[in-house]
Amino acid sequence: MAVGSLEPQFYDQLLKGLELNEEEAPQNGSSEELERVRKIFTDKFASKTRAQWTDIFDKLDACVTPVLNLAEVSDYSHNKARSSFVQGNQTF
Repeated sequence: MAVGSLEPQFYDQLLKGLELNEEEAPQNGSSEELERVRKIFTDKFASKTRAQWTDIFDKLDACVTPVLNLAEVSDYSHNKARSSFVQGNQTF
């Protein structure tokens, strides 16, 4: 999963999706504290499949998206909704 939840409102939604709170995973802190939070996030994301996380974060505005391979990008719902891919005269 790609995570870009830098602004507070997106970070709050990230924590919601991960079922964490600010006390468990503060957004700011010492380098040691941020390393601890990174480990928590790593363990959380490892606890479910990409499909499960995609389903969770599709419902939240958290700046979290699946990392797709080239064969998957044209079938991803967000890309289809935005007609992101065009081949010849056909939009994907």
